[in-house]
Amino acid sequence: MKKDISIMLPSIRPQFLDIFYDTATKACKKHSFEIIVPGPFDVSAEARRNPNVKILKTYAAPTVAIQMAMQMCSGELVYYAVDDQVLLENVLDETIEVHRDKLKQKDVICMKYHEDPTLLNYKTMELLKEEITAPTQDIWFAGMYGDLRLPGIDPNWRLAPLFCMKVEYFHELGGFDCRWEYTNCPVHDLIFRIQSDGGKVINSPSLISIGAWQPNHTGDHAPVHDAQLGPDTILFNQIYSEPDAASRRIKLCYSNWKEQPDVWARRFNTTPLWATREEYEATLPDYQTK
Repeated sequence: MKKDISIMLPSIRPQFLDIFYDTATKACKKHSFEIIVPGPFDVSAEARRNPNVKILKTYAAPTVAIQMAMQMCSGELVYYAVDDQVLLENVLDETIEVHRDKLKQKDVICMKYHEDPTLLNYKTMELLKEEITAPTQDIWFAGMYGDLRLPGIDPNWRLAPLFCMKVEYFHELGGFDCRWEYTNCPVHDLIFRIQSDGGKVINSPSLISIGAWQPNHTGDHAPVHDAQLGPDTILFNQIYSEPDAASRRIKLCYSNWKEQPDVWARRFNTTPLWATREEYEATLPDYQTK
């Protein structure tokens, strides 16, 4: 059945899924939604029974996992989310209405979020404060960041690390360039390609979500950190060191994900692959589980 919005939730933290779903029901009261969860670990029995939750079990790198899972979307719109955040009340209803009433096929909404461990208990995913101030508008522009000051990037281009757009247009563009392991670089690339194609990016009318930031090698962030600051950054800089880089590669081959490994060796480098998060964590060095 067609939905108003598909929430793409790549997950390595299945213990948060039921909590996220509860916040989604408060964020999307007037419209229909589904949550699509590509990830390596089993989810709760409640999530498996829920007809609004679709599971794709995969050990592929996050970018490949999302590209595969996007084929499961039944929504008119897709919201790319992350699994260590909670949604605020009514925000998806507002987003859907803004996109339908004010935006065109190629336009994207930057889903404003806030990452701050003082705002969210990372173990229980409970908000620690009732009143939350949104980040300044300046942070959503490419020119604000030194690592994005490259010849191929217009400093006035907007950013949308978490975004909402038409599912149909995502597929038309070929989605992500899956040579990138983690999603930071391919999301920037997608948003730059959209703006090169004449699409505009606007900020969500409200703050969408609150997350707890896991920096460097803390928690389970180590593989992400190493991919993003290693091969992903090298490839990104190579592409965007050339002027007009985005305009020369607006549309990609959607099946480019098939050229990438089925298993993300940076995270899953031993066998057998684990069914549960607990089995996986038992194999990790201490610095990755603290």
